[in-house]
Amino acid sequence: MSESSIAVTGSCLCGKVRYSTTLKGGASACHCRMCRRWSSGPYMAVNSQENVKFEGAENIVNYASSEWTERGFCTKCGSNLYYHLLIHPKHLYPIQHVRESLLC
Repeated sequence: MSESSIAVTGSCLCGKVRYSTTLKGGASACHCRMCRRWSSGPYMAVNSQENVKFEGAENIVNYASSEWTERGFCTKCGSNLYYHLLIHPKHLYPIQHVRESLLC
């Protein structure tokens, strides 16, 4: 793992979906209309590398929000889990999901 990479874990609100990955780079924000509707404000995210591992993947549903992206949700509690560009294997995670693991 390079100096700019950080291993993190995260989960949805109910804990039925958990993930682990390595973050790469910094945080990003999107203020587009769709992201604001999805997250009730600017979408604040962290970028993962390609090594995402999910536990409870059977509880994830994807919504194709455009021709190039999908957004993942927990089927049990409705938490927004990630934003995924279809042309790239990385995911973008809401900062609030990984914040707890960064503080520990």
